[in-house]
Order: sequence, then structure tokens, then C-alpha cells
Amino acid sequence: MTQLQGKPIMHEGQERVLLTVTEAGKLCGFSRASSYVMANGEWRPFAIRLSERVIRIPYDSLMEWVDEKKQRAAEERGEVA
Repeated sequence: MTQLQGKPIMHEGQERVLLTVTEAGKLCGFSRASSYVMANGEWRPFAIRLSERVIRIPYDSLMEWVDEKKQRAAEERGEVA
């Protein structure tokens, strides 16, 4: 997976819609273990369980979650975002 100014891409410019838990965590700077904790915690409302062992994180939902966290942090600092 590579990333070019936007969504992660697989090959030939195809955008990825779903990320593995590890890929989603990597985008956020989390370890693999922390990524799975997030997938079963904060990301659970938007995580997609495809089977007993396969979880995917929608890229757009992850970016919305990041934006919400940034907004909340700005508000806590008293900044207007």
C-alpha cells in the first residue's frame, strides 16, 4: 500500500476503500497491538467485521474520526477550529 496525497492506493491509481487494522493504525501512528485495541474499542462503531478473523476499517470513517479528535483537541485548548 502506498499513499499519494489522499486515499491509500493499491496499484494503477485504484483507491482503497477498506484498510486492514494494521494499515489503519499505521496511518495514525499506532503499533499493531494498539491498532487492534482501537478496532475493538473506539473504531468498533465503524469497523467492518467480514468474518470471525477479518476486520476492515473504512478509510473515510477513519479520517472522520481523526478530524473529530483534532476538533475536540482544538476545543479543549480553547482554539476555534
